[in-house]
Amino acid sequence: MPTDRQGTRYLIVLTLGDAVPTRLQTLVPDLQAILKDACTSSELAFRSITRDVFGYFAASTLSAHQLKTKIETPDRRQPFLNNSDAVLIVELGEHFDASGRSKAWTWLQHH
Repeated sequence: MPTDRQGTRYLIVLTLGDAVPTRLQTLVPDLQAILKDACTSSELAFRSITRDVFGYFAASTLSAHQLKTKIETPDRRQPFLNNSDAVLIVELGEHFDASGRSKAWTWLQHH
């Protein structure tokens, strides 16, 4: 169970309508910066082969809605996500299950 200092654990899933490499070159670093600012910790959980769907485990003192708002409309002049993109944020409670040995699984065990 996470401590109050770490906040609540989430799985944040992004589905991109357009995952062309030029977009990903700016979107991924920008997303990581947003997560670094909004979360006490985050770790890439998975990404699809086509890189149009990917997820992060994150711990934050913000609510899921507040996180989604920060991801959808960060303080930027250029739009970050567009109408063909989707964001899903799911709280990871005390009970979860996973298998395999990965950096993400290790993150879950320690946060």
